[in-house]
Amino acid sequence: MVISMSTRSVPYVLAAFCIIPVADTLYRRAEIIRADQWLLGFNPAVVGNLPLFIHGIGNIIFLVLGALQLSVTSACRRIRLHRVLGRLAGLGAVIGGLSGVWMTLFRLLVGS
Repeated sequence: MVISMSTRSVPYVLAAFCIIPVADTLYRRAEIIRADQWLLGFNPAVVGNLPLFIHGIGNIIFLVLGALQLSVTSACRRIRLHRVLGRLAGLGAVIGGLSGVWMTLFRLLVGS
């Protein structure tokens, strides 16, 4: 059995796959703000809040805008908007990646 999708439905399917990581990121940010409870053994004394927030926000921007970039119909009709959103998605990926490296290197330097 072959499952086929039209090109119009691909961005919506990819956006649906983004729901789980985006919801998880937002939940963790709410936990940090609300009760200072840290999940998965993350030690805030070692890394701090700033790189964690930057990492989450950058990756949310990348996930959502990156999925929307695959819409062929909107790319053909609104090419300038497509290019701007693509640049913003790329910027979100770079910011999320660099903040992830920042957290990893800082944690290794402290020796935790």
